[in-house]
Amino acid sequence: VKTNELSFVNCGHERPFIINDNEVKQLNVNSNFILGGIENFNYKEEKIKLSINDKIFLHTDGLNEAINNQREEFGYDRIKNVLDNNKTSTMDDLLSSMRDELKSFVNDEEKFDDVTMMIVELKESKLSFSFTDPGYEIIDIVNNKFNDYYSYIDKKILSESNIIFDELLNNYISYEKKDGLIINIEVDIKDKMFIIKLSNNGVEFNPLKKPEKYIESFDKDMPVGGLGLSIIKKFSSEISYERKEDMNNLTIKKSI
Repeated sequence: VKTNELSFVNCGHERPFIINDNEVKQLNVNSNFILGGIENFNYKEEKIKLSINDKIFLHTDGLNEAINNQREEFGYDRIKNVLDNNKTSTMDDLLSSMRDELKSFVNDEEKFDDVTMMIVELKESKLSFSFTDPGYEIIDIVNNKFNDYYSYIDKKILSESNIIFDELLNNYISYEKKDGLIINIEVDIKDKMFIIKLSNNGVEFNPLKKPEKYIESFDKDMPVGGLGLSIIKKFSSEISYERKEDMNNLTIKKSI
């Protein structure tokens, strides 16, 4: 992942496809012999250089050799067309589109071989946002992009992270009554943790000094504030605050 170089050996498999925003191409690779077919076979290792956001689509021959009731094969051209039409889709959506196209093509014809598909995407681990004079719409913008970008992470972890963003961004927008309010967000993954950094140029405020509130029963006279912090702490592994260069900086670590 430091050099974006992929080393591989193809043991009689179908040639994979490389997908990016500009093109879809099938790799011209050595097929080699099937794994375990010949003792001491000298397999040829190959290397390719990938770019960030490149996807690799791999499949068994059950996909391209699937036949319909006219005895036509699904074939590589149909595979490439589906990939071309879904270059910018999420990995889940791309696989769903391929399954739907195959199902429509085969119809009621009996399947004679397994169909296995796999897709891998090379991504930067870091995601960042910067907003000036933001409104509440940025909460959906952040959560939707976050969920899409880290779609391979457990859905429960993503949902809890969404709640963290909801609470903090709602507070920033509601209480920082400042022209030219800036909110910066940076998310990275390190040591099996989300590292979430949020900063704003509002008045100095350390939320960790605010008393937490735990609700066991509703009281209409309960003082405002504190509940959000309790929720954030519940879903976080570690929280720290720093005032630096006239910015409030909050760092949240969340185990994934």
